[in-house]
Amino acid sequence: MRTSTRATVTATGTLLLGTLTACSGGSGTEPDNQPAPSSRTSQASSGLSIAKPKNASAVPLCSLLPSEVATSLGYQAQGQKRENMLNSDAPPVCEWESPENSATGVTMRVLDRRIADYYANPSTWSDFQKLTIAGHPAVRANQADPMKSGSCDIYLATRSDQMIASQVSVSTAEVGKKDPCVAARKVLEAVVPTLPPAK
Repeated sequence: MRTSTRATVTATGTLLLGTLTACSGGSGTEPDNQPAPSSRTSQASSGLSIAKPKNASAVPLCSLLPSEVATSLGYQAQGQKRENMLNSDAPPVCEWESPENSATGVTMRVLDRRIADYYANPSTWSDFQKLTIAGHPAVRANQADPMKSGSCDIYLATRSDQMIASQVSVSTAEVGKKDPCVAARKVLEAVVPTLPPAK
């Protein structure tokens, strides 16, 4: 995907995570850390249930999306790992671009966060929807309308204290015509069954 476009979108996601951390009692300087214990929402009280928790961090980041699945979804077989240029403490991401158009692709990252905190702060995003994907609680959370921005973020809880973020962007020509949230969901539907169980 174009470096400038991807950097902007990734930076936006990092800033939003920082905002969420601040809202939930964290420092805001380390957006992917757990919020303060006093602000945590328990899995039971939030009504969330993860019947078969998975451990996404047990899989190399760029192996989360199997090559055959990546190509079937229209992306390159091998993803490229990128460090966060704006925040060295933020987790790295892996990007899979479209062979035909570098402005189209998917980015994935693993976050040590509770999805209950996202559920508790829906007003943080202008586009917010609770989902269930592959039997796991998930949330579509975006600062702008994905059909207008051409980008969509979906977060899925692999276990109570870990999430996978799937971010899909479409080309300028596809904005308003192709829903990036459909692809973001398909990525997670393909990834979750391949993850090892959480111990």
